[in-house]
Amino acid sequence: MINDIIKILNLKGYDIDIVKSYLEDSLSNEIKLHIYLNKRDLKCPYCGSKSKLKEYRIKELKHSVFIDVECSIFFHNRRMICIECDKTFMENNPFCFEGHKADIETEISMLNQLKDFKMTFKKCF
Repeated sequence: MINDIIKILNLKGYDIDIVKSYLEDSLSNEIKLHIYLNKRDLKCPYCGSKSKLKEYRIKELKHSVFIDVECSIFFHNRRMICIECDKTFMENNPFCFEGHKADIETEISMLNQLKDFKMTFKKCF
């Protein structure tokens, strides 16, 4: 089932470990996905030594693959702490650019819609 969700939502190529999905309620057309990436050893970007998991931070991203259904990705991002220098850093987020609230697929979709000179940014949402 996880592979089907990954294919339908065009999330191939990401190193996804767990996907939990649910509908908010039967009346709303919103899908919520909780995604965890596979664990891997991350080295400290400051000193290059090993790090350990400090906590998870949940980042909500808009993912608009479907036209009539809203889809939100809740990415459980790992916050790591270095064993040597005690500095913290975040795991790389493969779904969106730094500081953005929409994922890359949504941004590409919006840019393709905005190629039409009659389309406005407000109509994209």
